[in-house]
Amino acid sequence: MHVVGRNGEVLVALRGDDASPHTMENSMRKAYTSRTFRIASGEFATRVKAEPTLGQVHLANIVASQGALPIKAGEDIIGAVGVSGAPGGDKDEVCAKSGIGQGRRSAEIGTQRLASPCSGPPEHGEARP
Repeated sequence: MHVVGRNGEVLVALRGDDASPHTMENSMRKAYTSRTFRIASGEFATRVKAEPTLGQVHLANIVASQGALPIKAGEDIIGAVGVSGAPGGDKDEVCAKSGIGQGRRSAEIGTQRLASPCSGPPEHGEARP
């Protein structure tokens, strides 16, 4: 799994212990593709299938394979998440979507913490983010 930033630079890279060697390169290329074209990498794959002579497919780090989604802040594309290793790009994309959703929830919790700092430990039975 890779997360790339606004400029396509790798921000996070994670690999499972039993992952095949190619999954790291593939997930990075999927994320880079999604960020570069500001679309899901699967959508780019569909475009290439419809137009096999599409020159963009020959750019460095571009891959026509499903499994990456852009990360948005409002309408601004701020990065992308790419996943490789599941049996099928459709499953990789589900994992990418889940990761983006979890990242959003974590960011929202962090914002809430910053907006209302704790004044002390929670009371017995009280939940705090």
